[in-house]
Amino acid sequence: MSLLDLSQVTRALITLIDRHVQASSAWSAANTLSVVPDPPDNLAGDNTIGLYLYHVTEDPYNKNALPVGNSKPPIRYTPMPLLLYYQLSAHSDLDSPTGSYREQLMLGAAVKAFHDYPIINDDTQIGGVNILPAVLQDNDNRIQIELRPVSADEAVSFWTAGSSPLRLACYYQVSVILLEPEELDASAGPVLQYNVYAFPQQSPYITSTVNTLDFTVPGESGPRKIELRPARVPISSVFQIEGSSFRGDETSLLLSFPDWSELQQIDSIAWALHVGGERITAQVQETLNGLDIVPGIYSVSVRVMKRRTSSDGVEREFESFSNASPFAITPRIDNISAPTAAGEFTVTGRLFQHASIAADTLRIFIGDTRLNEGTAGSLNPSEFAVTSPTAIDVRLPAGLVSGQALYFRLQINSADSSPNWVTVP
Repeated sequence: MSLLDLSQVTRALITLIDRHVQASSAWSAANTLSVVPDPPDNLAGDNTIGLYLYHVTEDPYNKNALPVGNSKPPIRYTPMPLLLYYQLSAHSDLDSPTGSYREQLMLGAAVKAFHDYPIINDDTQIGGVNILPAVLQDNDNRIQIELRPVSADEAVSFWTAGSSPLRLACYYQVSVILLEPEELDASAGPVLQYNVYAFPQQSPYITSTVNTLDFTVPGESGPRKIELRPARVPISSVFQIEGSSFRGDETSLLLSFPDWSELQQIDSIAWALHVGGERITAQVQETLNGLDIVPGIYSVSVRVMKRRTSSDGVEREFESFSNASPFAITPRIDNISAPTAAGEFTVTGRLFQHASIAADTLRIFIGDTRLNEGTAGSLNPSEFAVTSPTAIDVRLPAGLVSGQALYFRLQINSADSSPNWVTVP
């Protein structure tokens, strides 16, 4: 698919929702349905479904397709693969609870439309109506729709804090949309030489990420050692990637994080990368390519490049990519000071404060009690305050037994810190 007008994709999706919902047995023909390409805040009317294109990014797995022809610069003549991200929501002006029930009905019907038709092509019809716009017909176009697994906590980040309440919504990824390239003004000649390249190994494959965690439980004489799969590794610590076919002429690691627009290649020297055939070892650093490494859920993949020399002596490079495997980079706790008589103490480590750390994604637990965010310098019992990217002030809950060792848990972006304990003064 090559196009310049992204609205044609949106039109196809809106047509699919409109036709499918109105044909649904759960929808009354007496209700007038409106499906619009607007954000939730702009929706109005009793029966309105909004499908809003809120983000566009380049598909990292198709961006390096070789250009055709020999025109310069060649990148202009290569379609740009795009991933489109949509927010699906519904709105009703009816009073509660009728309005809320109507919104939930419309959203459920729209979700089923995308579930029943995850791929749209020339043959996709509902009630004899083609879903693809006429401009996209007869070109082997194919639109793939995927429901993104956005967690309840992550969904909060899609709404501007303080301006509007969180509303019922679903999030979809539509792929692969090829942005129309320039027309060729030159073309390569016929192939006069053929080469066959043998690759006895399979493509790289990751089976798991793993790291070893050492900690000492209060009252025990020696440390415990546990193996974590997937890895949950603090900043500055080492983790391993296990799998197969990792060796090549050049092997690199690619890291992905939800707040990044594209994959980042790990600096093999700074991250102390050691590559074996079935295991790769790396040490997490505080930064990567100018980006801060914040606690959270990441994914890692392996890229293996192999070189082969053709019959005319020209060396060529062949790349293969592994699957992506998840792991967590956890908050690093360097020290927990001894609590004062009032139960206040300071936690130092990294990284506790950053633009990629929303306030509601940082949680602290003392034993089973979750603490509330307070004001630095005047904390009440069961409160904490982040005072810098490397420090948090905490005050213990009231009524604890003196000398009791309580588990201290710090969670940032769903990644938990290593085990630590605090002794009640």
